[in-house]
Amino acid sequence: IKAAFASGPVSDFLHHGLHRGAPQGARGSASLPGLRPFVLDHTLPLPVTFYEFTALIAPRPLAVCQAVGERRPMEEENCAAVGSVYRALGAGERVKYWWVAGDHDFPPAARRAAVDWFRKWLGQ
Repeated sequence: IKAAFASGPVSDFLHHGLHRGAPQGARGSASLPGLRPFVLDHTLPLPVTFYEFTALIAPRPLAVCQAVGERRPMEEENCAAVGSVYRALGAGERVKYWWVAGDHDFPPAARRAAVDWFRKWLGQ
């Protein structure tokens, strides 16, 4: 992976992770089934935080676009933490977070931003 653009992933495993704890075959997402025990039992310490998970792509370019209407816990904290990882690696210019108007959506302005982001980092 040379560059990434994510729409709407800013969250927190515990406060917005119940869908990650869904059993296989259940309604809802089970995209990270290994987190199920930790999400369902808050007395267990999480093995990884959301920002640590997101920052795994560093120092490669990462843009994150979040809809304002889709407020999720820990958005600003995760943004700041991921940014600090990039800055510590001397790659602060390679990460960008921003919020767009609307609800759970990927509006035309965000799609254009994604294309521009990839052109910037991948050429063309």
